[in-house]
Amino acid sequence: MSGTIHSDMNPADKRARHPRCTGWVLILVLGFGVPGCSSVRDFLHLNSDQHGASPVKGRTKAGPPTQDASIEEIIVLMQQGRAQPAHKALQSFLKHHPKDPVATDLLRQMDQDPVAYFGVQYRIYKVKPGDSLAGIAGRLLHDDLKFYALARYNDIRHPGQLAVGQELKIPTGESSRGRARKGAGPGARVSVRMAEAKGAMMVSDYERVIDLLRDGNGRSKAETNLLGRAYKRLVQAHLQLNRLDSAQNVVSDAELRQPKDGRWGDWLVPIAAEVRGRMWQQRGVKALKDKDREQALNDFANAVSFQPKLQPATEQYARLKKELVNEYHESALLLYRRQKLDEAIKLWDRVLTIDPEFSHARSYRARAVELKKRILALDALQAGTGGK
Repeated sequence: MSGTIHSDMNPADKRARHPRCTGWVLILVLGFGVPGCSSVRDFLHLNSDQHGASPVKGRTKAGPPTQDASIEEIIVLMQQGRAQPAHKALQSFLKHHPKDPVATDLLRQMDQDPVAYFGVQYRIYKVKPGDSLAGIAGRLLHDDLKFYALARYNDIRHPGQLAVGQELKIPTGESSRGRARKGAGPGARVSVRMAEAKGAMMVSDYERVIDLLRDGNGRSKAETNLLGRAYKRLVQAHLQLNRLDSAQNVVSDAELRQPKDGRWGDWLVPIAAEVRGRMWQQRGVKALKDKDREQALNDFANAVSFQPKLQPATEQYARLKKELVNEYHESALLLYRRQKLDEAIKLWDRVLTIDPEFSHARSYRARAVELKKRILALDALQAGTGGK
C-alpha cells in the first residue's frame, strides 16, 4: 500500500433524486458526494440551508478549497474519496492553524503509508448492516476520524462504500489506538458524525440528520443545535404538505429528545401548538361532514385551545356553540313545561357544559331542580297519607 495520495479514490458518479438537488449526483452512504462541485465552498453555496433557500442559480466556476473550509467540510471531501481537493484544503487549513491536532492527523492519514500508520498486526471484522467505516473506527479503534486511514489500510477506494459481509482488516498494534484529542484548535471537537450530519443538512435530508444525532450519548452542543434545526425543518416540511400525522410524530420525538435546558422551546412550543391545532381542526371538519355537531364542537374547541386564531376552527367553534346552546335551551324549555324535569335538567347541563356563562340555562335549571324537589315531597306526602 503506497504512502502517496490516492488520486484514484473518486468512484463513478451515482445519481440520486432529491427535491432540492434534482439532477445532482449524490452519494449518501457515509458522506455526501456532489460531483460537479469543484470545491467545498461551491458545494455549500449550491446547497445553502439558510432560511430554506434553494440552490443558487447561475453559479460561477470556483477554484480549489481555501483556508475558509472547515474541518467538517474537509471530512466530507475525504468521505467522498476526493483526495486531492481534501489534501489541498488540509494544507491550507494548517497554514492558519498549524497546531490543530485533528487536521494534522487527517493529513498524516493521507500522506503516511497506512501500514506504517497502523502497524502490521490486524484482525478480521465482517461488515454488518448499518456499519460505516467511521462507526467501525470509533468502536474498534476509539477514534471515528481514523476512517480514512482504515479505508486505505483495506484498499477501499471510496470510504463511503461498504458491503454487508465484507471482510475488513482491523489493526491491533499499539499504534492503532486512538489518541486523545487535546488542544483548543478549531477541529478539536469535530467528529465524522457531525460532518455527515452537516452534509445531510446541506441537501435538506433532515431525517438523516435526526438518525445521526438523535442519540443523546456524547452529543455536543453543536450537534444538539443542528438536531434541533433538523427537527424544526422536517416539521415545517410536513406542514407545508399537510402531512399532519407525520408532523405530529416528529414533534413528539423532538419533545422526547429536547435538551434538559429547554433550548428548543422557542420554536418547539409554537410549532407543536400549530401542529396539534391543525390536527384537531382537521378532525372537526371531518365530524361536520359526518353531521356529528357535538364532536365537531369538541374538536374545534381543542383546536382553538392550541391556536386561538386558527381558521376555520375559530369561526366554526363560535357558530356551533351558539347553535347548540340555543337548540338545547329551547328543547329544555319545552320539556320543562311538560314537567319532564329530568330530561330538561340533562339538556341544561349540556348547555352549561358548552357555555358556562349562559345565565338563562342556569336559572331555569335551578327552577327545574326546585320543582322536582317539591313534586317528590308532595308524592312522599301523598304516599304517607294513603298508607295510613
